[in-house]
Amino acid sequence: EHVLVKPEASEIRLRYGEQTTHVILPLPGLFNVYNLLAAAAVAYDLVLPTSAITAGLSNYQSVFGRAEKKVLQGKNALIMLIKNPVGASEVLKLVGGDPKGKLLIALNDNYADGRDVSWIWDAQFEAIPTDKHVIVSGVRAEDMANRLKYAGIPEAHIQIEPDLKLALEKALDQTRLDEVLYILPTYTALLSLHKMLG
Repeated sequence: EHVLVKPEASEIRLRYGEQTTHVILPLPGLFNVYNLLAAAAVAYDLVLPTSAITAGLSNYQSVFGRAEKKVLQGKNALIMLIKNPVGASEVLKLVGGDPKGKLLIALNDNYADGRDVSWIWDAQFEAIPTDKHVIVSGVRAEDMANRLKYAGIPEAHIQIEPDLKLALEKALDQTRLDEVLYILPTYTALLSLHKMLG
């Protein structure tokens, strides 16, 4: 009946049969609201009570790179894997909706990522506000910087740091305590990030 999507969570008034229940979804983005609605529809079809949905949400923990929340140097970070145009576009809409959020994108083209990074041209990087400063990293940092220029981000707002560790340090230095650092890595950049963070 009602959805309020916020950068880190969503509030949903869910009609479940004859009942209406208020649900807090501890995941960002409208795409996760759709996932919840699909799960609720299956639960309803299986005649599960609303308590099953709320229990599932209260016990939910983000998995490896899927809207994974971290506190790094006292600052809130949200790590979201990007690997194809559709998923990346949804994540970019979320990032674009947070005017204060900082952004680090790490693009690799290692075997596990897929060698072809042309998918970045089909992802909606235009959702990023043109006044946002972006740090790009990874093996294909230059390609990502070029894509952002075509999306309308001024060259002066794009900082290229191929070394992921240095890029993360710079991004954290530029993030205030009241802001969220959005980290959007491809798969092998995500693996490197996890090794770095222990």
